[in-house]
Amino acid sequence: GEEFDYGDRARVVESTGDVVLRPYAVTDQEVQCTNDDFRPRATADSVLIRHPRIRAIAYRFRRSKVHALSTTEIESEIDKIYDAKIKADMQADDAAVPRRDLPDAVVDFYLQSGMEGLRSAELKLLGLLQHLADRAVDSRIPLTPKVELFSRLMWYCPLPKALPRLVLDRVLKAKTMIDRHIVRPMDSHRGAKQRRDTLQREAFLHFTEGYECCIASLVRSGRHGNVTVFSSLASRSSIKLGPTSGKRSEVQWHCFLSLLYDKKREGVARK
Repeated sequence: GEEFDYGDRARVVESTGDVVLRPYAVTDQEVQCTNDDFRPRATADSVLIRHPRIRAIAYRFRRSKVHALSTTEIESEIDKIYDAKIKADMQADDAAVPRRDLPDAVVDFYLQSGMEGLRSAELKLLGLLQHLADRAVDSRIPLTPKVELFSRLMWYCPLPKALPRLVLDRVLKAKTMIDRHIVRPMDSHRGAKQRRDTLQREAFLHFTEGYECCIASLVRSGRHGNVTVFSSLASRSSIKLGPTSGKRSEVQWHCFLSLLYDKKREGVARK
């Protein structure tokens, strides 16, 4: 047969199941094939990352019907999962054993919560993740910040958004410190009106205490980290400023003044 010597001017491609050697040199321009044709890119679709444990569970139950949790349910579950993970990490540190990954900790949490066997716990985990998958398909309803952070810590998100375990450790450390400063309303028994007013108040965290807890949980965050923490907290803070309370710039300014006042008061106390 005829011998071809294309050297590096040809590529092996697969077309309809057949492996074909296609040249793209100038002498073979009738082929209408360029080097870029051999490297197609799907730029519209983001690369997704899945934790190995999640991939294994999803494949095992690929034909099972999974009930997706609602936003309210999943946000309530996240708080419980974080609390269980904090306790599990403390036990692992005391026993000098490696800490469990978050997907494994979620399964352990459901097992300890009374789930009947490993299968039920893993299906519960899939139901939690199904909510994230549904939101990824329907972008009209975005994830809440709390759920989005959880998905990034779970490695169930686009690849660039995945967060390493070190970030999870910092988040849990900050949560442990913040929980000590959250003010929760207590039920009152001094009359229906006062009891109703008490129940209407929500738990809150003072801005300065939240800032200090977040900074303390970070290691060598530097100026950029401090500014990021301040901006994130200030953007979600709520301060009663009368008719101007809707202006975000004024909220940030009052947060800054509150932080300065707290620092000044702390300096006077030390003296």
